[in-house]
Amino acid sequence: MRRILIIILLLPCCLLASPGVQAQDRNWWLQLQSFRGYNEANHLVGQISGRVSGLRIFRSLNNRYLVVSGRYTKGQAAQLRGQLITGGLIKDTSSITTGKHFREQVWPTANRPEAVETQQANTIRRGSEDAFAAQTALQWFGDYRGAIDGIFGAGTVAAIRNYQGRTETPVTGQLTRSQFNQLTASYEQELEYFGLQPVIRTAAGIAVDIPGNILRFSRVEEPFIYFEPVGNNRLQLFLISLTGSSATFESLFESMQLIDFIPDDGETQFSRDRFEIRAADDSISAYADVRLFDERIKGYLLIWDPVNETQMGRVTRAMSNSLQESSALTLTMPTVDGDRSSSPPLVRLDIPQPRFRQSGFFIDPQGIVVTSSVVADSCEQIFLFPNHEMMLGPVDRGADIALILPVDRQTPLSYARLRRGDPAKGEEITLSGFSFGGELGSPSQTPAIWNGNDPRNASMAHGLVAVDAYRGDIGGPVLDRSGLVVGALVADIEAGRRLPSGMHSVAKNKAISRLASQAGIDLDHADTAAELQFADLARDAKDITVLVECF
Repeated sequence: MRRILIIILLLPCCLLASPGVQAQDRNWWLQLQSFRGYNEANHLVGQISGRVSGLRIFRSLNNRYLVVSGRYTKGQAAQLRGQLITGGLIKDTSSITTGKHFREQVWPTANRPEAVETQQANTIRRGSEDAFAAQTALQWFGDYRGAIDGIFGAGTVAAIRNYQGRTETPVTGQLTRSQFNQLTASYEQELEYFGLQPVIRTAAGIAVDIPGNILRFSRVEEPFIYFEPVGNNRLQLFLISLTGSSATFESLFESMQLIDFIPDDGETQFSRDRFEIRAADDSISAYADVRLFDERIKGYLLIWDPVNETQMGRVTRAMSNSLQESSALTLTMPTVDGDRSSSPPLVRLDIPQPRFRQSGFFIDPQGIVVTSSVVADSCEQIFLFPNHEMMLGPVDRGADIALILPVDRQTPLSYARLRRGDPAKGEEITLSGFSFGGELGSPSQTPAIWNGNDPRNASMAHGLVAVDAYRGDIGGPVLDRSGLVVGALVADIEAGRRLPSGMHSVAKNKAISRLASQAGIDLDHADTAAELQFADLARDAKDITVLVECF
């Protein structure tokens, strides 16, 4: 063990001194671990600072604290990662990154506050205009639940202390000018993004504040008013308005828990005049707040992507605080004879479902993806699960491949290196793909055998593999044992001459390179290297494989 630690300690220095290293791009970081709080990240640094050089802590774009080491070439970072995992210092959840998701360095830095600001003139005073603004922002972030009165009583002081603890600043209970500026700037930034605005639906008798910048009205289908997302935020809102007794109210509560797209695992609260449903899984989060107003039922259901959990928690809190009955009207009326049913109308909530899901893989650091060309003919919108919108790039229908390009900038964990030359016939390879359309949550790696060229294709742009593949695997990368990509699995290229059972066609690298050149993309090629352990090969395959959704 002592020998392993010595190797780990010396490795970064040795790598940096290697001949030719200075001529390469040292733009890569090794991200060791991610934490919710600064103290946890700092604790890890204290544990390993004597064994790993170049340690830093960054705050990420989603406000997590990242312990990283760097900078290195990509090869150095990969080698160091392997050494640290072997030495038991880091987990295999670590990753290699260019750091484009870093927001700011918080350690070591002279900008990190270490002393308590005690000047009375530099704190926000009770009763001032800024005091009202501070309470409003603290309430938005969930730190303060009292009245907005400008009085810094025990509740406001406790809220300030909580805010200071969350932001890793000195906990004093007094809000300094710099802390106030940071607090209100964050609040105003979120308000500007969401655009919370009151919406009153007269016919439904409901009033509520909604995030109007990212939602727009779609249609009315009683007892629901549908709002659809603006852009690619995958948000859905359903306002609820119907006539019904307490029995109807209870029946609606039970039936909403059975809606297919609301996750099974969650929390519910039910009382005489209000129920809440809060549920989430890896792909969707849902929150419902429904109330009974003297035989009139009003409320809402909001659906969002779990990656925005923290921000959407604040939005739902603001919506629930604003929710009220604006009139006694509802979208549904009693029957002619006055007999109201105890069962609510059929719950017809719908979330757009993709036409199909297939696989693809990153081929460059800008997030460009290779997948099957079926997306060129069948998709009005293309997403990488869960919410990265893509647009169609060059298509090669003969090779059955297409490039899809990110609408907004994204940084993949890794991207494919293409092998120079084809595998030998009979060589063991691996298919990576979302075999079951994403139901398993991550791509599967399936052993395969290279079976030479596809004789049906005169250009020899396709190879054959023997593999147990499924529909969701189409578009996924095929890798050799060293982790280099040798092609992309495609659909049967000629329906009139089907392949034998267990045989599948692969678009080879020369077709992928030719298509990439049309988009001005230089791909990363390499000669085959030493075989990887299957766990390492699977990790590399997962980092480049993506789930493509066609809408």
